[in-house]
Amino acid sequence: MSGKIDKSIPRKMFDHETAEPPDVCPQCGAHLVQDFGPYMIATRRGSRLTGDVAASGPIGYLCPECPTAVIHIPELSDALYSAAMKPGWDAGPEFAVMGILDLDAVPPDKSNAPLEDVIPYAFVPFESAETEEREPVDTAVERTLYFAADDAPPENCPECGRPLLLDYGPYLVRQVHQWQDDAEFIIEGPIGYLCPGCATAVVYVPALVEIMEDPSADFAGDLTLAVLGRFNLEDVPPEQMPNSLDELPPEWLVWYPHAKRPYRRRKKRPRKPKPKRRKRRK
Repeated sequence: MSGKIDKSIPRKMFDHETAEPPDVCPQCGAHLVQDFGPYMIATRRGSRLTGDVAASGPIGYLCPECPTAVIHIPELSDALYSAAMKPGWDAGPEFAVMGILDLDAVPPDKSNAPLEDVIPYAFVPFESAETEEREPVDTAVERTLYFAADDAPPENCPECGRPLLLDYGPYLVRQVHQWQDDAEFIIEGPIGYLCPGCATAVVYVPALVEIMEDPSADFAGDLTLAVLGRFNLEDVPPEQMPNSLDELPPEWLVWYPHAKRPYRRRKKRPRKPKPKRRKRRK
């Protein structure tokens, strides 16, 4: 890491949601420097906070010229949902980076103390940057469900063409067995995309299969999956929110009927070359 980076100063934080890592600072244009943290992350499910954790990894980029931090959201979501970060860790579908830990600020007599004990000395909060407010998505409506199996996540709605918004669920997934009873699981993670303009949902199949094939989970054999719908937790009061996903009542589930036609990525039409005009002979 560059010696110019100062972790002790408060920074304005920007989210970077595309698959490619960020390159330049959104405020001053300088080249960003990747920083592995550790970062303090808080998660919540609906209106209920599920916990906070200190995570290290290739999720953050700091600017050496101005007080700016950029968080790579795809890397952060992989770190939160690909494996359990600590025993009993409950990673809710919504998360926020609260700040970074400046371990150089820890007193010498606390250098060997557990990380939880040095947070008051090392924590440097981030200020969230003012970004354009996203269109609200109604999670209580029944949506037509498409499946996308491309190499890259879906971008535009197959019905109206508007940009899709990433959604972490939770979704009800059925694992179909040929010779035994089917099993149903409630899954959270970066698998769903909702359209803010119409009642359409797209499930990104590679992300869903990756979660279902997690060796730490109780899944075995070939996977035949069906997504039945999404639980609407946004309108649930905090006092009614259950402690675990297994306790979600079935009446909160919004069923998603499958689309009759497959998902197709919209392709840009190539421009036709203009015909050459022949010069008239004088």
